[in-house]
Amino acid sequence: MKKIITLCVLAAFSLANAQEQSTTDTNKIDATVSENVIAYKKTLQDKIDAVKRAVNNGVLSKEEGDKIITKFESAKIDALTSTIEYAVDIESIDWSAYEWLDESDVVDEEVVFDEVEYADEESTSSNQLTKDIVKNIWSFKQTGFVFSGAFANLANQGSFANSEFSYGRSNNMEWGIMSRIPFSKENSNVGLKYGLTFNYYQLYTTQNRVFVKEGKDLVMETFPYNLKKNKSFLRNTYITLPIMIDFDFSKQHFDDVKGQFVKRNGFKMALGGYLGYNINSKQFIRYKNEYGHIVKEKQKGEWNATNFQYGLQASVGYGNVHIVGKYDLNNMFKENPKGLNFWSLGLRIELLK
Repeated sequence: MKKIITLCVLAAFSLANAQEQSTTDTNKIDATVSENVIAYKKTLQDKIDAVKRAVNNGVLSKEEGDKIITKFESAKIDALTSTIEYAVDIESIDWSAYEWLDESDVVDEEVVFDEVEYADEESTSSNQLTKDIVKNIWSFKQTGFVFSGAFANLANQGSFANSEFSYGRSNNMEWGIMSRIPFSKENSNVGLKYGLTFNYYQLYTTQNRVFVKEGKDLVMETFPYNLKKNKSFLRNTYITLPIMIDFDFSKQHFDDVKGQFVKRNGFKMALGGYLGYNINSKQFIRYKNEYGHIVKEKQKGEWNATNFQYGLQASVGYGNVHIVGKYDLNNMFKENPKGLNFWSLGLRIELLK
């Protein structure tokens, strides 16, 4: 009798212990399933957010984005089964309540998501990409010294003929720093050329005349002594900002010594304009007086010259030597004489490296 009672107690204890263990295992499974479901929902939401960002950034259309999101959500049951299959016996689950997609309709979410995520990363890193492109383009920048000498004169009401100033002696001298940067590192044939230069516009009068101020007007009067023709002139000095679209048709070849591609001298062309500010106006006079003394005068003043200068310029050349023409769109003088525009035609040497 005691043996029977003892066996009954042991059986009852074992049953209780088994039920407790079963409950504990079930709770562990439930917790594991819950954690995996939450993790998957988070991952799914990340994917959906990435698609939405791609739509906002223009990588995908709204229709394409909605279709991808629908595919993600409709395939979540398939993903959940693979995520929690180690925690539960999936064969014991009744899947008849779920409507399965045809294999032809199932989207390869990993591939799609990778593409969307890549597009999203590309969009978010666009600022850095832009900086890298600009940095690479600036590495092709060329800078150097420029110098030009040109014949010059004043056009009267657009006419270049019959000027009151000497064609052979009036000139324009320019020197400064010029830079060139290509619009693309892959094709450096087209670029932007700009710089900072000093321009000297020198007008030589004819018929032994000099400039004289009469109120606000500037007139020319005959000088009482014989002027030194090559030493008497009016000079206006401008600090100028030239800017041009530059076309360089030079061809590249590989330099074995330098170990890099270099350009051969070729045909070049540039079109653009300039803006300048008058920093100095002077009249230089040299003559011999009645005592036979050589007299030099340097008359610094306003001389009715305009403060700002702006105009058009163009150049064609080969290698470092260019023919350059410039035409001021502004009047040379503020008041009378009016309708006079400065122009020049000459040579420019550009030593850009």
